[in-house]
Amino acid sequence: MKNNKFKINIKNLIEYFDIKDNSEPGDINAIIAVLGEDLGAAVFQHYQEGNGRVVVVERAPKTGKLKGPRLDRWIKVGNKWYQAEIKNWSSRAVGGLEIPISTSGKEIISFAARNWERIVGDIESKKLNGVNKVLVRMNNSPREGSVIPLLIFWETLNAYGQDNFFFKFGVKKFFDFEYVWVFSVSLYLRSLLRKKKEIHLEMPNAARRIGQLKKVFKTPSK
Repeated sequence: MKNNKFKINIKNLIEYFDIKDNSEPGDINAIIAVLGEDLGAAVFQHYQEGNGRVVVVERAPKTGKLKGPRLDRWIKVGNKWYQAEIKNWSSRAVGGLEIPISTSGKEIISFAARNWERIVGDIESKKLNGVNKVLVRMNNSPREGSVIPLLIFWETLNAYGQDNFFFKFGVKKFFDFEYVWVFSVSLYLRSLLRKKKEIHLEMPNAARRIGQLKKVFKTPSK
Protein backbone atom coordinates (compact mmCIF):
# COMPACT_ATOMS: atom_id res chain seq x y z
CA MET A 1 0.00 0.00 0.00
CA LYS A 2 1.24 3.49 -0.85
CA ASN A 3 -0.79 6.42 0.50
CA ASN A 4 -4.41 5.45 -0.28
CA LYS A 5 -3.57 2.81 -2.86
CA PHE A 6 -3.57 -0.95 -2.39
CA LYS A 7 -2.01 -3.59 -4.60
CA ILE A 8 -4.69 -6.25 -5.00
CA ASN A 9 -4.17 -9.89 -5.97
CA ILE A 10 -7.21 -10.41 -8.20
CA LYS A 11 -7.49 -14.17 -7.80
CA ASN A 12 -7.19 -14.04 -4.01
CA LEU A 13 -9.81 -11.30 -3.76
CA ILE A 14 -12.33 -13.18 -5.92
CA GLU A 15 -11.82 -16.42 -4.02
CA TYR A 16 -12.16 -14.71 -0.64
CA PHE A 17 -15.57 -13.25 -1.48
CA ASP A 18 -16.92 -15.95 -3.81
CA ILE A 19 -15.86 -19.18 -2.05
CA LYS A 20 -17.10 -19.80 1.48
CA ASP A 21 -14.19 -22.04 2.54
CA ASN A 22 -11.83 -19.07 2.18
CA SER A 23 -13.57 -16.97 4.83
CA GLU A 24 -15.44 -17.11 8.11
CA PRO A 25 -18.79 -15.33 8.51
CA GLY A 26 -17.58 -13.02 11.26
CA ASP A 27 -14.31 -12.28 9.50
CA ILE A 28 -15.78 -11.34 6.15
CA ASN A 29 -18.42 -9.12 7.77
CA ALA A 30 -15.68 -7.30 9.69
CA ILE A 31 -13.54 -6.92 6.57
CA ILE A 32 -16.47 -5.56 4.59
CA ALA A 33 -17.08 -3.07 7.40
CA VAL A 34 -13.46 -1.86 7.13
CA LEU A 35 -13.54 -1.66 3.35
CA GLY A 36 -16.96 -0.07 3.35
CA GLU A 37 -18.00 1.12 -0.09
CA ASP A 38 -14.40 1.83 -1.11
CA LEU A 39 -13.88 -1.52 -2.82
CA GLY A 40 -16.84 -1.31 -5.20
CA ALA A 41 -16.20 2.35 -5.98
CA ALA A 42 -12.49 1.73 -6.60
CA VAL A 43 -13.07 -1.20 -8.95
CA PHE A 44 -15.62 0.80 -10.94
CA GLN A 45 -13.12 3.66 -11.07
CA HIS A 46 -10.48 1.24 -12.40
CA TYR A 47 -12.86 0.11 -15.16
CA GLN A 48 -13.80 3.66 -16.18
CA GLU A 49 -10.28 5.09 -16.29
CA GLY A 50 -10.10 4.46 -20.03
CA ASN A 51 -13.16 6.67 -20.57
CA GLY A 52 -11.75 9.92 -19.18
CA ARG A 53 -10.86 11.35 -15.81
CA VAL A 54 -12.64 9.56 -12.98
CA VAL A 55 -13.29 11.18 -9.61
CA VAL A 56 -14.83 9.37 -6.64
CA VAL A 57 -16.40 11.92 -4.29
CA GLU A 58 -16.81 11.08 -0.62
CA ARG A 59 -19.97 13.18 -0.37
CA ALA A 60 -23.04 10.95 0.01
CA PRO A 61 -25.69 11.56 -2.68
CA LYS A 62 -28.81 13.05 -1.05
CA THR A 63 -32.18 14.33 -2.22
CA GLY A 64 -31.74 17.67 -0.46
CA LYS A 65 -34.81 17.03 1.71
CA LEU A 66 -34.80 16.60 5.48
CA LYS A 67 -36.11 13.07 5.04
CA GLY A 68 -35.29 10.83 2.14
CA PRO A 69 -32.91 8.18 0.87
CA ARG A 70 -29.18 8.65 0.61
CA LEU A 71 -26.69 6.69 -1.45
CA ASP A 72 -23.00 5.80 -1.12
CA ARG A 73 -20.90 7.75 -3.64
CA TRP A 74 -20.85 10.32 -6.39
CA ILE A 75 -18.56 9.05 -9.16
CA LYS A 76 -17.72 11.49 -11.96
CA VAL A 77 -16.68 10.14 -15.36
CA GLY A 78 -16.19 12.90 -17.92
CA ASN A 79 -19.28 15.12 -17.61
CA LYS A 80 -21.42 12.33 -16.15
CA TRP A 81 -22.23 12.05 -12.46
CA TYR A 82 -23.12 8.55 -11.34
CA GLN A 83 -25.18 8.45 -8.15
CA ALA A 84 -24.04 5.08 -6.85
CA GLU A 85 -25.43 2.58 -4.39
CA ILE A 86 -22.89 -0.12 -3.51
CA LYS A 87 -23.70 -3.62 -2.23
CA ASN A 88 -20.88 -5.88 -1.01
CA TRP A 89 -22.98 -9.06 -0.89
CA SER A 90 -20.76 -12.13 -1.21
CA SER A 91 -21.12 -15.92 -1.23
CA ARG A 92 -21.80 -15.73 2.52
CA ALA A 93 -24.75 -13.36 2.11
CA VAL A 94 -28.25 -14.77 2.44
CA GLY A 95 -28.86 -16.67 -0.79
CA GLY A 96 -25.28 -16.11 -1.93
CA LEU A 97 -23.72 -18.53 -4.40
CA GLU A 98 -20.25 -20.04 -4.38
CA ILE A 99 -18.60 -19.48 -7.77
CA PRO A 100 -15.20 -21.12 -8.32
CA ILE A 101 -12.47 -19.06 -9.96
CA SER A 102 -12.40 -21.44 -12.92
CA THR A 103 -16.08 -20.88 -13.77
CA SER A 104 -16.64 -19.47 -17.26
CA GLY A 105 -18.76 -19.78 -20.38
CA LYS A 106 -22.35 -21.01 -19.97
CA GLU A 107 -21.77 -21.86 -16.32
CA ILE A 108 -20.80 -18.31 -15.30
CA ILE A 109 -23.78 -16.98 -17.28
CA SER A 110 -26.05 -19.36 -15.33
CA PHE A 111 -24.69 -18.12 -12.01
CA ALA A 112 -25.07 -14.52 -13.16
CA ALA A 113 -28.71 -15.13 -14.10
CA ARG A 114 -29.51 -16.80 -10.78
CA ASN A 115 -28.03 -13.93 -8.79
CA TRP A 116 -29.93 -11.43 -10.92
CA GLU A 117 -33.26 -13.19 -10.35
CA ARG A 118 -32.64 -12.93 -6.63
CA ILE A 119 -32.31 -9.13 -6.62
CA VAL A 120 -34.32 -7.90 -9.60
CA GLY A 121 -37.54 -7.85 -7.58
CA ASP A 122 -36.06 -5.19 -5.32
CA ILE A 123 -35.04 -3.09 -8.33
CA GLU A 124 -38.49 -3.27 -9.93
CA SER A 125 -40.50 -2.87 -6.71
CA LYS A 126 -43.03 -0.03 -6.38
CA LYS A 127 -42.04 0.20 -2.72
CA LEU A 128 -38.85 2.09 -1.93
CA ASN A 129 -36.12 -0.16 -0.51
CA GLY A 130 -32.37 -0.31 -0.01
CA VAL A 131 -31.77 -1.18 -3.68
CA ASN A 132 -34.25 0.77 -5.79
CA LYS A 133 -33.61 3.98 -3.83
CA VAL A 134 -30.94 4.53 -6.48
CA LEU A 135 -33.84 5.41 -8.81
CA VAL A 136 -34.63 8.52 -6.73
CA ARG A 137 -32.82 11.56 -8.13
CA MET A 138 -30.19 12.96 -5.79
CA ASN A 139 -29.75 16.73 -5.92
CA ASN A 140 -26.40 17.46 -4.28
CA SER A 141 -24.00 16.55 -7.11
CA PRO A 142 -20.84 18.65 -6.72
CA ARG A 143 -21.00 20.11 -10.27
CA GLU A 144 -23.25 20.54 -13.29
CA GLY A 145 -23.71 17.53 -15.53
CA SER A 146 -26.02 14.62 -16.28
CA VAL A 147 -26.98 12.42 -13.32
CA ILE A 148 -27.08 8.66 -13.86
CA PRO A 149 -28.27 5.96 -11.39
CA LEU A 150 -25.72 3.21 -10.78
CA LEU A 151 -25.89 -0.01 -8.77
CA ILE A 152 -22.53 -1.60 -7.95
CA PHE A 153 -22.74 -5.20 -6.76
CA TRP A 154 -19.87 -7.41 -5.73
CA GLU A 155 -21.81 -10.43 -6.99
CA THR A 156 -21.55 -12.05 -10.39
CA LEU A 157 -24.82 -11.04 -12.05
CA ASN A 158 -26.36 -10.07 -15.37
CA ALA A 159 -29.90 -9.41 -16.60
CA TYR A 160 -29.52 -10.58 -20.18
CA GLY A 161 -28.01 -14.05 -20.15
CA GLN A 162 -24.51 -12.71 -20.79
CA ASP A 163 -21.21 -12.34 -18.92
CA ASN A 164 -21.17 -8.56 -19.48
CA PHE A 165 -20.20 -6.85 -16.21
CA PHE A 166 -21.64 -3.37 -17.01
CA PHE A 167 -25.14 -3.02 -18.45
CA LYS A 168 -28.20 -0.79 -18.57
CA PHE A 169 -31.49 -2.12 -17.23
CA GLY A 170 -34.86 -0.52 -17.98
CA VAL A 171 -37.57 -0.25 -15.32
CA LYS A 172 -41.09 1.13 -15.00
CA LYS A 173 -40.94 4.71 -13.81
CA PHE A 174 -42.22 4.40 -10.25
CA PHE A 175 -39.58 6.92 -9.15
CA ASP A 176 -37.42 9.40 -11.10
CA PHE A 177 -35.59 7.20 -13.61
CA GLU A 178 -36.66 4.65 -16.20
CA TYR A 179 -33.33 2.83 -16.13
CA VAL A 180 -30.35 1.96 -13.96
CA TRP A 181 -26.79 1.04 -14.86
CA VAL A 182 -25.48 -2.09 -13.11
CA PHE A 183 -21.84 -3.01 -12.51
CA SER A 184 -20.71 -6.45 -11.32
CA VAL A 185 -17.36 -6.24 -9.51
CA SER A 186 -16.78 -10.00 -9.53
CA LEU A 187 -17.46 -10.34 -13.26
CA TYR A 188 -15.16 -7.42 -14.06
CA LEU A 189 -12.32 -8.81 -11.97
CA ARG A 190 -12.76 -12.24 -13.56
CA SER A 191 -12.41 -10.63 -16.99
CA LEU A 192 -9.20 -8.90 -15.85
CA LEU A 193 -7.73 -12.13 -14.52
CA ARG A 194 -7.33 -13.37 -18.07
CA LYS A 195 -4.78 -10.59 -18.65
CA LYS A 196 -3.17 -9.70 -15.31
CA LYS A 197 -2.67 -10.92 -11.75
CA GLU A 198 -2.75 -7.64 -9.82
CA ILE A 199 -4.31 -4.20 -9.93
CA HIS A 200 -3.91 -1.04 -7.86
CA LEU A 201 -7.01 0.43 -6.23
CA GLU A 202 -7.42 3.75 -4.46
CA MET A 203 -9.37 3.21 -1.22
CA PRO A 204 -8.93 6.19 1.13
CA ASN A 205 -11.38 5.16 3.85
CA ALA A 206 -10.03 1.63 4.02
CA ALA A 207 -6.46 2.97 4.17
CA ARG A 208 -7.35 5.30 7.03
CA ARG A 209 -9.09 2.58 9.02
CA ILE A 210 -6.29 0.07 8.55
CA GLY A 211 -3.77 2.72 9.55
CA GLN A 212 -5.70 3.42 12.74
CA LEU A 213 -5.81 -0.30 13.59
CA LYS A 214 -2.05 -0.56 13.11
CA LYS A 215 -1.49 2.31 15.51
CA VAL A 216 -3.59 0.76 18.25
CA PHE A 217 -2.99 -2.99 17.81
CA LYS A 218 0.61 -4.15 17.50
CA THR A 219 2.05 -7.63 17.90
CA PRO A 220 4.48 -7.83 20.84
CA SER A 221 8.14 -7.97 19.91
CA LYS A 222 9.99 -11.12 20.91
